[in-house]
Amino acid sequence: MFAYAIGPSTLDPAKNVQRGGADIYLLPLYDRLTRLGPKGEVEPMLATAWEFAPDGSALTLTLRPDATFADGSKVDAAAVKANLDRMRTIPGGISVQSLQVITEITAPDPGTVVIGLQKGSGAQLPVLFAENTGMIMNPKAFADPAADLTTSIGVGNESGPYTLAGMQPGPGGKINYTRRADIADYWDKDAAKIAELEWLNIPTAAQRINAAQAGDITMGQVTGVDVARAKQLVESGQVAGMFFRQPKINQELWLQASRPPLDNVKVRQAIQAAIDRNAINEGLFNGDCTPTIQDYPEGQHWASSPALAQIPPADPEKARRLIAESGVGTPKFTLYAAETWKAQGQAVQQALRDVGMDVELAVDTRTPGGPTFAKGDFDAQQGAFVGSSDPAQLVTDLYFGNINLVPEADRAPYEPLLAQLGDPLLSQDQRAKVFDEMAQMLYEGAYSVPMCYGSQVWLTDGSVGNLETMPGTDIGLVDVRYLYVTAK
Repeated sequence: MFAYAIGPSTLDPAKNVQRGGADIYLLPLYDRLTRLGPKGEVEPMLATAWEFAPDGSALTLTLRPDATFADGSKVDAAAVKANLDRMRTIPGGISVQSLQVITEITAPDPGTVVIGLQKGSGAQLPVLFAENTGMIMNPKAFADPAADLTTSIGVGNESGPYTLAGMQPGPGGKINYTRRADIADYWDKDAAKIAELEWLNIPTAAQRINAAQAGDITMGQVTGVDVARAKQLVESGQVAGMFFRQPKINQELWLQASRPPLDNVKVRQAIQAAIDRNAINEGLFNGDCTPTIQDYPEGQHWASSPALAQIPPADPEKARRLIAESGVGTPKFTLYAAETWKAQGQAVQQALRDVGMDVELAVDTRTPGGPTFAKGDFDAQQGAFVGSSDPAQLVTDLYFGNINLVPEADRAPYEPLLAQLGDPLLSQDQRAKVFDEMAQMLYEGAYSVPMCYGSQVWLTDGSVGNLETMPGTDIGLVDVRYLYVTAK
């Protein structure tokens, strides 16, 4: 039994609105076209190779010939095309906007998929295919377009090493998995060492820590301000486990920049300057949340901005000056934080009060289908953001697409840079320079306030093997397919 902070929401990767959290429940069921290595590099999975056309007009995927669904049918180009076409057209799908760069998809032979692209677009697709977008299920699962894949996907439709045994969605929910019956013929011989899995949502870190100490769970995640306690338990030998840093998960404050008083850029810049990142790191995280003011922390990614790395992490006097210049008087708004991030929300609330703002803190229960920041229900939200390894996808997810932090009225200056950032013909160094310029503009706009990148501890009962090489620890979306359990 493995325990996680967020409950499962759906078995449908096209509709998985929790994205950064609930993917962990889907990884045992679906193989992806690609996957990410420990440094964010794209590695083969169902696709063994990918290549952009010399003029950037297409991306060609070469598929492995030995992949099958759990019913024995081939994971071939027709199946991949059907999944990607659904991903880019399904109403309410989380990948629809990201896949607008695709003009057409063809399957010229069973092992080849050709993805037509808008000119100068699509550089982020190999990374995107390592996420929900690249998860492949048997097309017979969605042969009926009206099929509800929330809790059932039919028999034999999984492409991963496990099949679905049962699901209970929502807070306190769980998913049970069984190793696929044809595992001897499955292409990845290192996967599915554990015959049966159960992922369970235990809502609070304190409950997960207690369950690990009592031996009630095999493995459980601890993140946020509870990492220090879990880390101490591991270091003292009281509980088995391992500590991991997460440079792709930023503790962030999101601001509704089209809503007063946050529509005033000087108020947003004041918020940015008021928050003492060093104090949050030391006071709440015992030094395990490295301060940063940018989406890609300095030294942790090829797209981190050298210019932003020079800016001080806090300047309360500047914040007070900006409030005075804003003409707003006393900026007043409500800050929402999930229970997991309540302590961070309290720290932010106090820092903003110290410079003259009136901030109310409300705990957001995050009920499925309930209010969200993306729907405009919150003035501001404190939490953690799982950033894409590709900057073109990150800005789509955070600033100009799914979460839409940058209002339409502010977008014109970014459009030339957005066009360049997604160009597959540019080198990584060229794209880094484009993003550096954009990152500085986004910092001046102060739509999001990164504070520090976090860490987590996975506690175990001492029986779990391969924990140190478990994929996804850098972003928290771990893939447990390579773990094994020994007799205690």
